[in-house]
Amino acid sequence: MQGIGFSASSTSGSAIAADLVPASRLTEGIGYYTLANTIGMALGPGLGLNMFQRGSWWLFGAGTLIGIISLVTGLSLNYERKQSSVKKSSSVSQTAPHAKANSKLDMLFEKSVMPTCLVILFTIMPYGAIMAYIASYGINQGIENIGLYFSMYALSLFVVRLGVGRLSDRYGITAIIIPGIVLMFCGLIVLGWASNLTIFLISAILFGLGFGVVFPLLQATGYVFCSPDRRGVASATLFATADLAYGLGALILGIGIKFLGYAPAFGGLAIFTVVALILYISVLYPRLKKRRNVSKQ
Repeated sequence: MQGIGFSASSTSGSAIAADLVPASRLTEGIGYYTLANTIGMALGPGLGLNMFQRGSWWLFGAGTLIGIISLVTGLSLNYERKQSSVKKSSSVSQTAPHAKANSKLDMLFEKSVMPTCLVILFTIMPYGAIMAYIASYGINQGIENIGLYFSMYALSLFVVRLGVGRLSDRYGITAIIIPGIVLMFCGLIVLGWASNLTIFLISAILFGLGFGVVFPLLQATGYVFCSPDRRGVASATLFATADLAYGLGALILGIGIKFLGYAPAFGGLAIFTVVALILYISVLYPRLKKRRNVSKQ
């Protein structure tokens, strides 16, 4: 039940954010939206653990209260009424061929975001692997307070996402996303050599800065390619790819740890970022360039 609810809320919330943000500031708006998710994921585990230590009823009581607040806040949005008025006033959106799903598959997946999903797959796999095994890696290396890795990672995400949208709107997505992938690569290479807490934290900073740049920009790119009335399906397609990447990353790293050991397996995750960079340059960048040229005409 929790998984179904979280999937529905995260997918629809992302689509709503993309609809409400002006097209000229799409990447900036998506950056702020993902920043809100980052703050929640950074504060949630610590607060939850603290409440659980006080008694399980604190944890579930607080979770219920926050859920009610979220529900009331969501019901107060006038998003649905705005969207209805926009659709009624625009005959184009009613008659455009691409606005209709041609098959049952089109109702579940948005084909226009598939190239973006391919890059997202190899971008998120290292993240899923790290979140699953970084604690055991730290214990294996004799590191105390390995939890600081998550704190430094979250802080890096918070800092970079404050400005990533504005930078990409000013200089272009490609000029920002390629350095972001390079930072992820460097963070993973450093992680493969981590032997003390300082190196772990340096890796967290590098990877956090890179991932904080790459994921929201790829997400915004996906919305650029789809029509406005298909953003809900596009959002579902993007998040389904992300969920698949989380699991695959953890699975592949687990196998790597078994046969290679912790350090080589973690360092080997950098290969995924190389693949992601190649796919972005060869598959996604030409589409972005073509779309930009068409919009100038």
